[in-house]
Amino acid sequence: MTSRISCVRTKLGPLLNGKIHFTVGTADTFHLDAPARLLEQTIQDLGGKATFTYVEGRSHFDLYQGGLSGRIAKEMYAVARPTRSSAEGWHKHLVSSKAEVPI
Repeated sequence: MTSRISCVRTKLGPLLNGKIHFTVGTADTFHLDAPARLLEQTIQDLGGKATFTYVEGRSHFDLYQGGLSGRIAKEMYAVARPTRSSAEGWHKHLVSSKAEVPI
């Protein structure tokens, strides 16, 4: 993947700059933290901007415990609906979504 990024950086770099966000546990079951660090270094070397978060001691299966999923959802909602209050808009979205989910 890093070689592919190097090849297409001039075309895709401006489109993706600041829009890549990775979260991985440092004890990932599939050792995905190592490739994430390599990708982070490649993006930095190419002058790109991305956010990499390494959650200490978390594995592939317990990464989202402790509210990470909710935090990511709130951040995504704030970007998708920037004119609304994140907390207020997200709460309204959750309430309306629950009614639409088939059981």
